[in-house]
Amino acid sequence: MKKKLGYEDKDDGCFWMAFEDFILHYRNIYICRVFGEGWHSARELGEWKGKTAGGCSNYGTWRDNPKFRLKIKGRVRIMLTLEQQDARGTDAEKCPIGFKLYKADSGGGFQSFSVAGTKVYSYDREVCFEDDLTEQGSAPYFLIPSTFEPGLERRFSVKAFWRGDADAVSLYKEGSQ
Repeated sequence: MKKKLGYEDKDDGCFWMAFEDFILHYRNIYICRVFGEGWHSARELGEWKGKTAGGCSNYGTWRDNPKFRLKIKGRVRIMLTLEQQDARGTDAEKCPIGFKLYKADSGGGFQSFSVAGTKVYSYDREVCFEDDLTEQGSAPYFLIPSTFEPGLERRFSVKAFWRGDADAVSLYKEGSQ
């Protein structure tokens, strides 16, 4: 494998580690994704506070969470992220977060079942989802971020990253457009 990868044992900061040693000494691996030329992004800020801290769909208050409209033109490969405010330097602790994506219904609201989103709620600072989304005519998708339990107040941001036309995706808070 060393030969196949062109590995050279020299003093350049790179090193070789057997897979068995790697899994023995490390629990996590983080990979940074750099969006280069041709990628676009949109970002919206939000907050779970008071009534809008509705929790997940296990609770009747989940529909009170902030909502974001996501309009897609054509078919787009998209990465969506939800990032909770950094709790360092405060008394707050990280809380489990996640989001679901819903199709619009004929009445201007959204369907009761999600079509995509994060699989589980996570204590991570940021959670993400990547997939292909297709235009729904003039109707948007609805992105609903939440904490797992109701009443957990926190600031957050929702971001969309896509490659292609700059106007292929628009993201905005419900009621802001």
